[in-house]
Amino acid sequence: MNQFDKIIEKEKTKQNFIYIFVFILIFAVAILLILYFLYSKGVNLVITPNEVSKSSVINIIKGKGIIYNNKLISLSNKITIEIIAKGYKKNIALLCNQFLKQSDAINQAPLYES
Repeated sequence: MNQFDKIIEKEKTKQNFIYIFVFILIFAVAILLILYFLYSKGVNLVITPNEVSKSSVINIIKGKGIIYNNKLISLSNKITIEIIAKGYKKNIALLCNQFLKQSDAINQAPLYES
């Protein structure tokens, strides 16, 4: 190999690193945009009474979606969620995308009324 071939090989390697870096950068930006879109589309679930909201557990029964920090990111048109809190009745709610607002309130009824 002469000097000219070594320079060409070195530049090809450098170019491949640039291509890989640009691909990873574009991929990371695309993932961040998708996550931002999904999270901004989410609905904040407000569970009342307030003392129950921190200790309650929210599960998705039907439909596809993600619940994170009392925020529902629905990936299907209809989603059924279950809210469980100690000392309160289990609550099952059907939520439809067309009726969802930025914030939906869900009331928990006491297990035993005094």
